[in-house]
Amino acid sequence: MRQPTPPRAVYDAMVMLQWAALPADGSRQHATVTALTLGRLRLAMNQTLLTELRDLFFRPELQARLPSLTPERAALILQKSIEFADWFDRVPARFSLPDHPKDNHLFNLAIAARATYLV
Repeated sequence: MRQPTPPRAVYDAMVMLQWAALPADGSRQHATVTALTLGRLRLAMNQTLLTELRDLFFRPELQARLPSLTPERAALILQKSIEFADWFDRVPARFSLPDHPKDNHLFNLAIAARATYLV
């Protein structure tokens, strides 16, 4: 019998940064990350979001402020993000929120992915 497809979620960069900055030993993990690792949730990802995450995770000032956000940890979370994601090459611009123009790519990814959650 075929397993039901898990719901999709779009995480904004701050949620992803929290994941990357938590201790690597797994002693503190968000429930949404646990849902990813258990296959109960899939991320929706595209190149725009991945580039934003790379730029954020490897900022020297953030790595200096967040001791657990090492280059190795940042690379691991990016790799895991891709592993737990459904990839969307084409994300048409269908929605714009004037008060949050920097987040339009997230809104449009959620629409294209038919995401259940936008976190």
